[in-house]
Amino acid sequence: MFYQTFDVSIPTTATVNITRSITGVTESTLLNNLRGDLGQWEFIKGFINMFNLIIRQDETNPTNLLIEPYDTVFNDEGLTPPPKGLTLSERNIIHDWTNKIDASEIKLTPLDLAKKTIFDYIEDDKDYAANLYKNTFVEPYGSKTFDARGNTIFVNSEEISATPFAATIVKPLLDYLPQFLTPAIYSSDGGVYQSFDNKPRILYKTSASPFEMTDGTSYSIPTQNGVTGSGAETKYLKFSHTTDLPPTSSSLDLNFSPHLLIGISGSTPNSLYQEYWSNYFDELYNFDTKTMTVKVNLNASDISQFDFRNKVMIQNRAFRVNKIDYKPNDLSTVEFILIP
Repeated sequence: MFYQTFDVSIPTTATVNITRSITGVTESTLLNNLRGDLGQWEFIKGFINMFNLIIRQDETNPTNLLIEPYDTVFNDEGLTPPPKGLTLSERNIIHDWTNKIDASEIKLTPLDLAKKTIFDYIEDDKDYAANLYKNTFVEPYGSKTFDARGNTIFVNSEEISATPFAATIVKPLLDYLPQFLTPAIYSSDGGVYQSFDNKPRILYKTSASPFEMTDGTSYSIPTQNGVTGSGAETKYLKFSHTTDLPPTSSSLDLNFSPHLLIGISGSTPNSLYQEYWSNYFDELYNFDTKTMTVKVNLNASDISQFDFRNKVMIQNRAFRVNKIDYKPNDLSTVEFILIP
C-alpha cells in the first residue's frame, strides 16, 4: 500500500491532513494499465484541436510530417525569423492562374459554416470542483462558444473538443491557504473528498524551480514504505492551465476562453481560442469570404511549384487553394477560397 500524506500547518493552531493512497499497486503499474485505454490518434487529435494544428508533408523530406499552428502556416508574414520550410519571400509567392480557367465558370458562393461552434474539453463526471463550477456559472470550465449571431445564413452547430483531456480547476488547497495553489482533481461522496479515475489532464509547470510560500504555511511528508519523509517544507512545484500562477496579462492559458479563477487574483486574455483560433474564425466568418470550385488547366510544373501556403490571383482577386484534384493531361478540379 502506498501513502502520501501532507500535514499542512498555518500560523494558527489548525492542521490539515491530506492523504492519498494506492492499494496493492505502484503508480507506474497503474499508468501502464490505463495507457491501453487511450488511442494514439485520439491523444494527438486532442492537441490538434487545442492548438489548431496543420499537418503537412515536409517538402525537403517526404518521410517527415510538419505540425504547425494555422497562423504559422498561413498568417506568418510578420514573423521574425520566418518559420522553417520557406523564407518569407518564398511564402508570399503569388501564382496568376487567370488564363488557366474559364472565366464564365467563376461563381462565388458563401461558405457552408456552422452558426455556433463549441470549444470544450471532455467532462469528468466525478470531478467535484468542475461540476460545482458548471452548476454555478452554467458553462463547463475551460470551454468557449463562438456564435455567428450577425450571420443569419448559418443554422447548424459543431463541436471542437480537446478530448481525451479534461479541463482542470486550479485553486488554493483550502480557503485559508492562499499560497498553496494546487490542481483540484477529486470527487465527493457524502462530503468525503477522495481521488477518482480521472481523465488525462494537461497543465503547465509554472516555473523551473519550486515556489516558496512566505505566509507561514508549511507541510510535512511522513516516513513510510521505507522512504524517509520530511517536515516543515515551504516549497512545492506549481502546475496550472496558465503559464504563470497567479496569471498576468501576458500569461498563456490552456482554457479555450478566460474563466474566473477561484481564490486566485489576476487574469489573462491569451486563451487557446485567442491565440490559435481567432484569426482563422475571423477570416472564415468574414462576410466577404466566399468559395468557388472550378476546372483549372494545370500541368505538372504548376503542381511541383505550388505550395498550399501560396496565394493564387484570378482576375486581380486573391484566393487561397483549399483542395486540388489534379488530373494529368486533363482539367483539374480546384476548390478556392476568396481571401477578404
